[in-house]
Amino acid sequence: MLFKRFSVGIFLDIFFTIMLIELVMGGGGRFFEIGPLTLRMVLYFTGIPISFIFLSITKRTEPPIFYWTFFFFLLTAFSSAMGLINGASFNDIFEDIKPLSFFLILPFFALCINNKEKVDYAINIIKWSSLMLGVIYILLVLLIVLRIIPFMRFYVYMQHFGEIAFRNETLFFYKGFLYLCIGFFFFMTSPGKLNKLAAFILLISIFLTLTRGFILTTLLTALFYLIFIMRNKLVSVIILLITGIIAAVAVPFYLKTIGNRSISDNIRYLQVEQVKEKTNFLNFFLGDGFGIGVPIRPQHMEIAYLEIFSKQGIIGLLFWFSLLLYITYLYISLYKNKDVFVTYSPLFLSVLFVYLQSATNPYLNNPIGLSMILVGLVSLIRIKNHYLV
Repeated sequence: MLFKRFSVGIFLDIFFTIMLIELVMGGGGRFFEIGPLTLRMVLYFTGIPISFIFLSITKRTEPPIFYWTFFFFLLTAFSSAMGLINGASFNDIFEDIKPLSFFLILPFFALCINNKEKVDYAINIIKWSSLMLGVIYILLVLLIVLRIIPFMRFYVYMQHFGEIAFRNETLFFYKGFLYLCIGFFFFMTSPGKLNKLAAFILLISIFLTLTRGFILTTLLTALFYLIFIMRNKLVSVIILLITGIIAAVAVPFYLKTIGNRSISDNIRYLQVEQVKEKTNFLNFFLGDGFGIGVPIRPQHMEIAYLEIFSKQGIIGLLFWFSLLLYITYLYISLYKNKDVFVTYSPLFLSVLFVYLQSATNPYLNNPIGLSMILVGLVSLIRIKNHYLV
């Protein structure tokens, strides 16, 4: 019996490790395809039944995990029904549910991250996978600059996956680069020179993405950590001044390199206007339902909150911001133990970062960002239970 438990534990650890590494490094999941399926889909469709089998055997359900999963399921069913009522096709409804359904992996994460040691294990996977991602990006840029990798051959090869957007003939953006920023928070807050070096490498890679949102939000989140968590205002002011000087020098080069982004911005403004035009008293609260978009974006919108509001109304936004408030409550409850509060601050910072990024990009309602929110939720529940119960 002991051997069986040991074997099951090892299997879960290996399976969870593969899943988390793939989520951190796999971007949109299309790099690892198995026939019509991606590796992410295979892991997802395997992880959910595993969690339900364990739940049926142990007959133990944790209230927070159960409630959040149940409310998500309820809201999803309601929004699907609203979509059908408003004339959406089953295919369009499915396309909206597909990325959001990753939320149902929450019980599996709770099964795998079941104590403080597993929280630390998950953190290490995120840290080192994000560092590997950053190092690979910097090396690729260097190899392209040195013409060891011909740019056109690299460009043509990457077009098959649809995971990369090229900035110029050297730099590019990858969907998984969100984890460069998340990894930076974990290394930045960890003691030791090697951790600081890793944080610096990740910061360099973040700047090389030429992504305005990543650069600005990473710096703002880091300042939030220094001012409100570490409460070191002098260091914060110095860093802010240095950042301002670097920005003054780098911005002209940045704008010249990245080119005109007004088209991308105007598309977002147009989406906001089209959502405003179709909003009435009823769909303000309930949304139009899944499968109902706007003329410029019949399906997915760039701004996560705009899509949630358009399709699920205020009740949809309340669900997601209630989740943020609950995660904030879990984190603040650790304040009684200052060392723990600081040590596990990257979990909260990463969740906060995903929410901030979702103001302009679809991360909150996508497995890339959603996975960090779910890991943060489960991990902070475990840390709170370990130290305060």
